[in-house]
Amino acid sequence: MRVLVLNGERETSAAWSAALSARGHAVFTASIPENAMEMLRSETFDLMIFDILVGDGSGLGVALLAEFHQPNCATMLVSNFDPAFQQDLFSRLSSLKAVLGRGSPVEDLVTFAESCVEDAGGHDPVSKPAQAHA
Repeated sequence: MRVLVLNGERETSAAWSAALSARGHAVFTASIPENAMEMLRSETFDLMIFDILVGDGSGLGVALLAEFHQPNCATMLVSNFDPAFQQDLFSRLSSLKAVLGRGSPVEDLVTFAESCVEDAGGHDPVSKPAQAHA
């Protein structure tokens, strides 16, 4: 699985990257939206993990760009925004498969990430996206 992580916190990105890489996944990281957008235009990804706000930019805007350029790329949000807001995102971003709270254990992130890509592959197209909140 090829994963793009868009997160402004380098320590967090490094922890996620290490955990995903340990499971055999190719992980690419971006700490600003512009770099993530450039990667989405030139590389192919199975999953993008993002936060709503990344520095001064919008992770959601990048997720929408990913949906346009790579319709087979699933997305996963890691955020502590209000659950009602998160639910609204599922209706606006069809590639969104899961929402995790920022304080979620890295092992949970890896499990959900792998599940998101399996679900995107058509194994269970009728099921609702999984949500977890920390």
